[in-house]
Amino acid sequence: MEQENRHKQEHGEKNKKNLQSLIETYTREGHIAENISPYKTGYPNFDKKQFKLDHLITFRDGEVWGIHTTSTIRTDRAKQIQWDSYHIKEINQHVNKVYLVFPEGLDHYNKNQALSYQKKIREKKMYTAIDDVLSLSELEQRLESKSLENEHIGKRKATEGKNFEKRLVSILNHSSNIEKWNQSSSTEDGYFYPTFQQIMSLIGLSRDEKIREIEATDKIPRLETGGQPKTDILLTITTDRRSEEIFTFSCKRSSAKYVSIHEYTAESFIEVLDIKDKKLQEAFLKLQEVGGFTELKKRYDDLYKVMEKELPILNKKLAEWAYAGIGGYGDPKIHWANYIIVFKNDTKTLEMEKIDVYIANILQNVEGQMGTSFQWTYPSKKKGKAIQLKGKIT
Repeated sequence: MEQENRHKQEHGEKNKKNLQSLIETYTREGHIAENISPYKTGYPNFDKKQFKLDHLITFRDGEVWGIHTTSTIRTDRAKQIQWDSYHIKEINQHVNKVYLVFPEGLDHYNKNQALSYQKKIREKKMYTAIDDVLSLSELEQRLESKSLENEHIGKRKATEGKNFEKRLVSILNHSSNIEKWNQSSSTEDGYFYPTFQQIMSLIGLSRDEKIREIEATDKIPRLETGGQPKTDILLTITTDRRSEEIFTFSCKRSSAKYVSIHEYTAESFIEVLDIKDKKLQEAFLKLQEVGGFTELKKRYDDLYKVMEKELPILNKKLAEWAYAGIGGYGDPKIHWANYIIVFKNDTKTLEMEKIDVYIANILQNVEGQMGTSFQWTYPSKKKGKAIQLKGKIT
């Protein structure tokens, strides 16, 4: 019994540390103005520490959330959290929401218990002072949504994209995930562990392969042209079976069907695609000048017809460059993407694939303009200066 209790206590403490990691991230970035951990309070003339939650966070606009985490939602455990949440809201009228959070890496039984409790609350089948039961991923999504609710759409989309990359870097670097992967602790649920496990599987690590060293970064050197590489995350890993290896990832996050994925001058298109034909070279230069195929056809029909004939032949090479940087500028080892990770905002799903498989799917299933897989346009306020490709995120 003593060993079992010690095991539960260790499990709970590790779970709390993982939640702390997430809240500290949003605090460092300035979205959370105050974080009291643990938060304890009580009624006047009684124990001032009688009721407690793991965190009481206050956002910059003054909204206050209470957050508590547990790895097991047993009836007695849930009632204790209900009790504390009810009285904390009675005592502190500033508390707007209380969320009960469970870790991503829970075993099947405990996850089902958490989802069952979540369903009862969401369907209002029970009276409760807890506003919702959330997975750590769902909490992260709500924290992000709250922190960006007053930003204009352009900045919000850009920040969401960078947040996605930063989150993946944190997941890959988090010590709790390495500990769980290496099975060095039976009390570790990990930090967004299913995502970590999915990435390890993607790059070919077998489940019994031990990780010795791992380092991920989103600080990728710029190309010699000054532009951004296709690699968003660089992962270096050493295991007990392989020496140091480098893996590169392109990260996309969107709910739009087509997003801007490539922007270069006509001269760069000509150079990278190794275009020797003078007419096709001229066609790229004129396309950049006029801004689109409709206008190109209207003014330079002969050049339009050249592109209509030649672009389908270049589609594969173009897709490899646009999605992965392959054949373009930079160091192939760090600037070209080997894998792609996509988060779809509308469905909240995470998908990942080897880049060659992803591109093969694009080439087979996506129809764009002029026999290519892309929509061709120009960057905002850069008409006549560059060509922009919009690609489908599948």
